[in-house]
Amino acid sequence: HSMKPEISLENWLTACANVAVLEIHDECWRFAHDKLRETLIESLSDEELRDLNLQVAITLETTYAAELSPHYGRLAWHYSKTTEIEKERQYAKLAGKQAASQYSHEEALGFFNQALKITPVDDLEARYELLLSRESIYKVQGKLEQQLADLESLQRIVIELNDKTKEAIIFTNWTAYYYNQSNFPAAIKTAKHALNLALSIGQNEITLKTYNQLASILWRQNKPKDAHFYAQTGLELAQKTSNQNYEPWLLNGRCRHW
Repeated sequence: HSMKPEISLENWLTACANVAVLEIHDECWRFAHDKLRETLIESLSDEELRDLNLQVAITLETTYAAELSPHYGRLAWHYSKTTEIEKERQYAKLAGKQAASQYSHEEALGFFNQALKITPVDDLEARYELLLSRESIYKVQGKLEQQLADLESLQRIVIELNDKTKEAIIFTNWTAYYYNQSNFPAAIKTAKHALNLALSIGQNEITLKTYNQLASILWRQNKPKDAHFYAQTGLELAQKTSNQNYEPWLLNGRCRHW
């Protein structure tokens, strides 16, 4: 109705229901038969479909401006049918992050893949963020081959960007990758590399994560003295910087799995 305010919605719905085009299902209006919907869509030209999808997307943005998050997926879909590529990418990324936060991993992957597909290869910052999000999903799913491919892509990007913070983050992700394969020597070596890099650029959050990682790995290797050193050093930094994300875990002694 927001798209065509001049039309009497009640009369229009009644007329469609009277000829069995629309029906109410679970308190929502829908086509009485999928064939009716499909036939209607097939009768529209490509230009008409683009215009209609754009109108729907804009109407959703306007109507639900106060709380758009439940509609990210729909917006990504509608904008994918238009020429508004930046809008499609924006909402696909947001929908992916939302799905990931709700542990809907396959749905999140679909949206991240959609966004990556339309992200230029030379837009390194955007590709870094999307690949980082997708890699975290592969890690949770235990898809090591796909995770490895994303880590290698991320490594190339951070080198090209010459961004030390991003490079340190990727090294912590490599550490988790090696840890999950029980390749503890590689995990320790990579975590120490990340730690030195994080310390050199003053990134406390990353530094704390690497202390936590090293303590966890060393506990797994039955090296309590070394593990305690990293846990205690990390705890002191967490307390000094009032970091409530890592302080409880480092205080626990055995730290957390990451």
